[in-house]
Amino acid sequence: MSKLAAMKERYEHIPVPEELDIRLRQEIQKSRKQQEEKVRSAGRVGAAQDKDHCGL
Repeated sequence: MSKLAAMKERYEHIPVPEELDIRLRQEIQKSRKQQEEKVRSAGRVGAAQDKDHCGL
């Protein structure tokens, strides 16, 4: 086994405390929600701009 493969093997077997896992999942959900809100608000702004320019 190469040195890199051995290091990867050890890394993959490091236990993650349950509290950390929960907090990480919460932050991931929070980030995804923020991204969805950005996409929705950008869509609304784009739609409003299209509506304003359709009479040109």
